[in-house]
Amino acid sequence: MAHKTTLLVLDSLLKAEDGIHGYSLCKQLEIKSGTLYPILLRLAEKGYLEQFWVFEGSGPPKRVHKLSESGRQYAFSAIGEYLDREKPKKEHQQLSKVLERTLAQVQQS
Repeated sequence: MAHKTTLLVLDSLLKAEDGIHGYSLCKQLEIKSGTLYPILLRLAEKGYLEQFWVFEGSGPPKRVHKLSESGRQYAFSAIGEYLDREKPKKEHQQLSKVLERTLAQVQQS
């Protein structure tokens, strides 16, 4: 079972079809880099994440993170498992709604 923070990271990665920079993920999810980067590392080690460098302008290169095909399958599975188990619980309704919206949007595209 994926941790709630991991589910939120997976949710954001599903929405970012072209990938997303780690700093942007931190800001979007309002989490610290010390929380995010170990999650990204675990996902990459399992083959769920593609990582590549993007060079823009004169600034430093940015490392972009994107779900691999197996990562997308894992995200759907982990989110679906969470929704099946936690949706009935009142304290998890807000997260459940966010995850359900993402699944519906991503499956339509």
